[in-house]
This record gives sequence, C-alpha cells and structure tokens, in this order.
Amino acid sequence: MTRGNILIVDDDPLVRNSFAYLLEDEGYQTRQAGSTSEALRELADMEFDVALLDLKMEGETDGLLLNKAIHGKFPTVQTILITAYTNYNSAVKALKDGASDYLSKAASTKDVLAAIETAMKKRKETLKNADKYSPAPLATLSLVCNHNFFREGLLHFTEKHPDFVFTSHYRHLSEIFLQSEKPDGDIFLICADCALTELTTVNTVLHRFRTYYPESCIVFVNDNFTSEEKANLLLKGVRGFLSDKIDEDILTAALGKVAAGEIWAGRMELSKALRNHPDSMAQSLSEGATSNVLLSPRERDVLRFLAMNLSNKELSDRLSVSLQTVKTHLYNIYQKLDVHNRSQAIAAGYRHRFLP
Repeated sequence: MTRGNILIVDDDPLVRNSFAYLLEDEGYQTRQAGSTSEALRELADMEFDVALLDLKMEGETDGLLLNKAIHGKFPTVQTILITAYTNYNSAVKALKDGASDYLSKAASTKDVLAAIETAMKKRKETLKNADKYSPAPLATLSLVCNHNFFREGLLHFTEKHPDFVFTSHYRHLSEIFLQSEKPDGDIFLICADCALTELTTVNTVLHRFRTYYPESCIVFVNDNFTSEEKANLLLKGVRGFLSDKIDEDILTAALGKVAAGEIWAGRMELSKALRNHPDSMAQSLSEGATSNVLLSPRERDVLRFLAMNLSNKELSDRLSVSLQTVKTHLYNIYQKLDVHNRSQAIAAGYRHRFLP
C-alpha cells in the first residue's frame, strides 16, 4: 500500500528521477511534471498529498507563483519548494504563501524524508478541516506582457483577492503557442502595447488563440484601439479591454464579469457591436447578465453536464479530471448557488441563465 502520492515538478529530468527513486524506495507513489502547465494538469487529474516544486525552471513561471496557484486551486495539497541556491527572502515568501517547507536540492535523504513526513501530517489536518476552506477561485489568470510592473501589480492584486489565481506569466505572445503543454488560464490578460503591433496581427492572434484555447477568454490590457476596432474585436470573441492605470476595484469588477461570462467594455463599443451584429452580441451579453452569481468557466461546464444527467464518473471522464476534482467543482457550485443537491443546482442554473 502506498504511503502517499507525490508530484515532482522540475524542468530537469535528472532531478525529477532522483527524487522519484528516493521516494518510491520509501513506499511513496510519484508522478512527474516538467512545467507549470503540466503540473496543474497532473493536479487536476489525480489527487496528490504533496508537491515538490522547483523554485526556478528554465523559461517557466517561477515556483513561488506555482506554489501560490496550487494553494488557490488545490488547497489540501501540501507544497515543498526545492532549489539549488537557498535564498532567505524566497523561503519566507514560500512559507507565507502556504508552503510546508523549503529545501536545497543538496539536502540529505534524511531531511527530504522528514520534510515529506511533516507535509503528510499537515495534509491530514487539512483534510479534517476541509469544510472550513473557501470555495475554489472564480478564475485562473495568465498574463502575456513584457512589463515587470504589470506582473508585480497582478501578483499584488491576487494576493489580496483569492477569488483570482495568477497561474502563469509570458513575456511574449509566441510563448503561449510554443508550449508543449498548454498554459492553464481561464482568462488571458494580453498587453496590446508589447504583444501586438497592428490590427491584422490581432486578427491572426485571435484565430490562433481560439484554436489553442477554445474555453479561455481574452482581455486586452494597455490597448490603443479605436472604438470601431474594439467593437469589431468584441464580435471576434474578445471579452474586455482594460486600461494600464485601472484601479483595484474596477479590476475586481471587470474580472468578475468576464469570469461570469459577461463582457467588460465601454457603452460606445458595445453599441457599435450590437448595431453591426445584433444577434451574436445579444447572445454574448445575455450569458449570466441577469445574475449576481459568479461561476468560473469550468464550473459552468460542470453545470451544463449536470443538466444532461451525467453521473460523477461520467463527468470525470468527459472533463478528463479526477472524481475528487468533480466533487470539488460540485461543492463550489452548490455553495455559490446556495443549493443542496443536483436538482436544485440545475433549477438555479436556469434561473440565473447559466443554462440555455
């Protein structure tokens, strides 16, 4: 019988294998991930007790950001940061964001096993109090921007607003299409200033984005589009536009509306889009527009499958996630809709216009 499930995240396969051999010899079951996006997919697919996270992976979002994302999306999973160079500030940050421990890659076998054992104990305590945890976040955020102050600002925002989890950062737009594993993000915030040069480029990007990420939303930040251009972009599926000087309250409202399936844009742009193509825009604007309830895109998917009378196992197969993840989604849906069972959830879904 396995002593626990451990996820090892590092871009170096030699490091991953080294930890895997050590832990499997001690009776643990391990799985490996070589990137942030791969790690998040593994976590969605299987229930893990502990995740070992490399602090810095080549060309990847840093381990501190992944650590924060895991504690936002999978609050019962314990994390341990591993690094080649111990840094006091990084250690403090990791522990502040929920990490169980912080280890050097040169740590002794005894220290590694002790850290795992401590994390396993914390995991048991966490599961005992699972009903006290807040619902899962409304949406995960991916940022495409070469400006450090945008990244720092979004980090600060998500620290104060746990409904949104910052999962990945890319400096260039091409990076999100070159990943062997697709980045995890319900909403992609794309800086138009550094990622795009002209409207023809935007059209190409939107077409490619829809092919790669059909379930994700695009919100442009720091754009210089005209009202006419914005109206046309709304018709192509863009869900909103944000200023580079947006304040915290407006950002909260904007992301909340987009996560709920609505559009965040000015009246002029919306009016032009409605005038040019009333049928498609009316449908977009009506999705969740009469509701104050905010469900994430994945939760809306689960709700739609509930209306099809799928069992938890069928939901698990359809969404390619574990049964535990399905149960977590159902719990969050029940909490947000203030219901107690499937029938009530479906009825509330129609009432709030999450279901057609």
